[in-house]
Amino acid sequence: MDNKDNLGEILNKFLLNCKEATAFKNQNFIVQEESFLTSLRAMALVIDNQTPDFRLLFGPRGAGKSTLIFYVEEGMKKQKNKFPVYTIDFSETGANEPDPHLLKSQIESVTGSSLHSLLKIDQGYKIFFIDNLDRYYETDDEISKIRKLFKTLEPTFKGLIKNSFILVTCAPEWRVVLDDPDISYLDFQNHLELKPFSKKGLTKILERRVPDGYKLCDLADRDAIDLIIETSRGNPRKLLQITRSCTEVAARKNKIMDKNLVEEMVGDKTLDARLTTLKEFAMGNPERCYIIGKLRRLNTIIQQKALDPVKVADALNQRRPVKIDEKIEDALRSTGFLYIHYGKEKKWAEVYQAFLDDIKKIGNYLLV
Repeated sequence: MDNKDNLGEILNKFLLNCKEATAFKNQNFIVQEESFLTSLRAMALVIDNQTPDFRLLFGPRGAGKSTLIFYVEEGMKKQKNKFPVYTIDFSETGANEPDPHLLKSQIESVTGSSLHSLLKIDQGYKIFFIDNLDRYYETDDEISKIRKLFKTLEPTFKGLIKNSFILVTCAPEWRVVLDDPDISYLDFQNHLELKPFSKKGLTKILERRVPDGYKLCDLADRDAIDLIIETSRGNPRKLLQITRSCTEVAARKNKIMDKNLVEEMVGDKTLDARLTTLKEFAMGNPERCYIIGKLRRLNTIIQQKALDPVKVADALNQRRPVKIDEKIEDALRSTGFLYIHYGKEKKWAEVYQAFLDDIKKIGNYLLV
């Protein structure tokens, strides 16, 4: 870059392009990732032929499952297909567990029809995308609820797939649950799977976020880029979260991202990044697993409301909640982490206070 004076401005534009709402719903987001393209082609074949089918889409959080659904929806709009597409996003329901009755009511709500009429054989071809059910898998109890969900919904799904295509996004941890001979309508062998992105693919995602007229190497050196990609562990969402954190600091300092800057920032600066590590800490402890599940739900709200993940993690690190941004406080209260004691004193929920005390005893933090 010839003109260093405008580096901060260019970094801020790059930061804006790396926001999830911009990046994930963008035609340049996916760059020749084979597992993504394979799943996309399989879905397109089913839909083009109007084949009744039930598919499970496996992939870790942030791997692109919701993005895949978005791509299919956008493709169908361009082709002006005449059959309806219904998307049920569980992250928008506010549900605390995978409730089969809620899912039935959601199906009726989005279609405007009763299940009784939807199950009639003379109904036209329809598509159902059921997304973000994979928020529920942290404890043995929650996994058993997933099993119960699919067993309870067997009559509903078997009725719908007579004239519909149904896709359900699934967490990788569900494999043990769903490979169940009692759930006969689930063709487990006929599933789709999104795998971690390649280094080349992740690099392309960053390159296509760079403002016109510049290159990625103008904003970050090779070592910094390699470290960001390595830390993301093949997860495009985590890639963008880490990149945003690093870019924000670089823009303030008006300097390109180097390895030292990234090393300071990738100490799991986001709540989402820390959750992978925290799962190890919680393993085998139901109370801790419960908190991990709640943290995942909080992370969904952080993304929906565009809250600063670093500030949220900072707040959660306080042994006693004192100074917390109003919007972050609302998110913490709505997810049950925080409550107001006798109308004025902020307090952590007992189960979270115990979790926080335990993790700090071993010298660990939600934000390091």
